Amino acid sequence: MPCWHLLPDVRHICINDLTLMRHFANEMLRQNIDESIYNKLADIFNEMYMQIEIAQQRDIALQKSKDYSKFTMDTYNLTQTFKASYYCITSTIYMALILCNKATEESFQLVDDICNDVGIVFQIHNDLTDYMDSDTSISGKSSTDIPLGKCSWPAVAALQHCNTEQRKIFEENYGSWDPECIKRILELYNDLNMLKLYKEEIQSRYNTYLHKVNALPKDATPSPDIFLKILDFYRSYTDDASRYYYV
Repeated sequence: MPCWHLLPDVRHICINDLTLMRHFANEMLRQNIDESIYNKLADIFNEMYMQIEIAQQRDIALQKSKDYSKFTMDTYNLTQTFKASYYCITSTIYMALILCNKATEESFQLVDDICNDVGIVFQIHNDLTDYMDSDTSISGKSSTDIPLGKCSWPAVAALQHCNTEQRKIFEENYGSWDPECIKRILELYNDLNMLKLYKEEIQSRYNTYLHKVNALPKDATPSPDIFLKILDFYRSYTDDASRYYYV
């Protein structure tokens, strides 16, 4: 199933459809949320839209540049802080705090500091499945990160761990729709044992998360228990990646 904007009878109409969907979200808030907190929740939605748009702009700029010296973990982390962390996890906790009348500048800062790595893990997992799910049965979409030349986590990890010869293979083949080029990149990822690198990466980020949570006082808002439940949910989603492995 192609994306909505690729359907022949949609194309540029999708821009108007997107605008309508955004207004529908605001209208649902207006009709169902008490006036006293409506503006606070609407601000969260508006911030979420802006951060995603910034991330998409960064993604496209990196993709078009074909400058693989910019494909670093620092670059990836910054992009995914905008793209994944805020809308996947941070914004939802912000809204819960507002609805519970426990929203403060301190509680927001706490959530922002602790949850960023876990939000990025969500995107790392998504990037992994993009190339490992060759039959689209898991992700539900065609794998396109490699031919589009995106600054995805496997690409960044490959450049971190490859030798000079492997880097040359990457630079010569990444960002091409030629099936042979895609095959060479997939083989390179397999040679680098991408699944092992993935497991090491998410474990490191979860360890950082746990260290921060364990340092919290018991009366913190949100409580350490809430953060541990969030961790359990994300671990159940990201830990079993073996079934996605590309053969």
